[in-house]
Amino acid sequence: MKSTTFLIAVLATLASATPVQPNLVPRQHAPTGASVTGFTVTRNATHINYAATVEITPGHAPVTYTHSTAGTTLPTSSGFYSSADPNQLFRWNRIPVPAPGQYRIVVTDAHTPGSSFNFDFLSPVSNWAGAGGVVYTGPADFLLD
Repeated sequence: MKSTTFLIAVLATLASATPVQPNLVPRQHAPTGASVTGFTVTRNATHINYAATVEITPGHAPVTYTHSTAGTTLPTSSGFYSSADPNQLFRWNRIPVPAPGQYRIVVTDAHTPGSSFNFDFLSPVSNWAGAGGVVYTGPADFLLD
């Protein structure tokens, strides 16, 4: 009888105890860089077409980008590429000085409210002098920091 009374008392105490709540702080990682794969710039008779896949580290899924500009002359700025992630922006622009210049390839991560992070890669102009249908001849895979 004593053991039954004791067991009932223990179970009653456990049932009435307030459950312990874990500290539910949202996990936030400051991005530290990004990797680009499959970066291409090609030309057809009416447009220049752009594509790339970017993965911001740590903790972001890869995002595939595409873009197109009218005409067959490479513009000084690509404008923003399209993707399924509105909080991640990808673009490039030509920096003319020092001569002969270079291209700055940039990804912006705006996933953290109130702040954004930019990562870039400087590509020499010589990588952008392709002939015919190929405009960009540099590495297809590189890191942005």
